[in-house]
Amino acid sequence: MDSKIKDMLSSLDRDNELQDKFYEFIREGMHTQAKSDTTTKNYIYSIRNLFRFRPRLELDDIDRTLVVDFFEWLDNRERQVGNKMKSGIKKSTKKTYHIRLDTFFSWLKNNGYIAKNPFDNMKKPRVGEKCRKFLNRQEIDEVLNFMKFEKDWSNDLVKTRNIALINLALHSGLRKNELLSLKVSDVGFERKEMSVKKPNSKSKSGRIVPLTYGARRDLEVYMRQRQQQETNSPFLWISNNTNERFTKHGLKHLVNKIKDKVDFNFHLHRCRYT
Repeated sequence: MDSKIKDMLSSLDRDNELQDKFYEFIREGMHTQAKSDTTTKNYIYSIRNLFRFRPRLELDDIDRTLVVDFFEWLDNRERQVGNKMKSGIKKSTKKTYHIRLDTFFSWLKNNGYIAKNPFDNMKKPRVGEKCRKFLNRQEIDEVLNFMKFEKDWSNDLVKTRNIALINLALHSGLRKNELLSLKVSDVGFERKEMSVKKPNSKSKSGRIVPLTYGARRDLEVYMRQRQQQETNSPFLWISNNTNERFTKHGLKHLVNKIKDKVDFNFHLHRCRYT
C-alpha cells in the first residue's frame, strides 16, 4: 500500500462506525477492484472533507439534508490555491464530489449499513462549455513562450527539463503519475515511442505512446543536459538539487509558476486533453 494512502487512512477514527465503514470501502476497492493509488487518494480526499465538515458524523446522519449542507459548505469555504486564497468550487469539482459520495453511499446501502442513498433521484451538476478542458493554440503558445523566453530558470538543466516535461504532457496525453514515473529506458528515440508500464497506468495496463517530433526534439535537448549530471537515477526527470527523481511536489511548484504568469486557468490535466 502506498505510504501516502497509509497516512491518510491512519487519520480516520476507526471507533466511529461510519469512518470504519469508509476504511472497509477503500480496502475493498483497492484489493478486489484494483483501483489505482491515484483514484484511491482522490476518494479519501473527498470523503475526508465530509468528515471535516461534520467530524462526529454517524451512519444515521446520512440523509439529503446532510448532502445539501455539505455542498453549501464546499461553496462557501475558503482554501489556499498556490499563493492565493479562493472560495467555492467549480461545477466540474462539484460533480466529482457528487460521484464519489454517491459511490460510497451506494456501497453503504448495498451492504445494509443505511436504508437509503440520499443521492438517489438527485441530479448531478451540469458541466457546461465554460469547463473546457483542452488548451487552444494561443494558450499553448503562451505557456511555451513563458517557459522558453520569459522565465529566468536557475540553470539549463531545470529549463530544458521543464520545457521537455510540459511539451511531452501536451503531445502525449500522459497522466501526471505516468509522466513522473517514466524511466530513461522507457523512451525509444530511434523507435519514436515511449512505454508506459502497467504499475504506473491508471488502468493498470501498459501501452506504447508515439513520441512526436516536437516532444522528441525537446527531450533530446534535455537529455544532453541530463548526461552532464552525476546521477544514478533511472528516472527520466531528475531534480536540480539532488539529482534524484523529480517529485510530485516539484511538478506542482512548476505548474503553479506557469499558472501565476498566464492569463487563463492552467493545470497539468488540461494538457492531457490537448
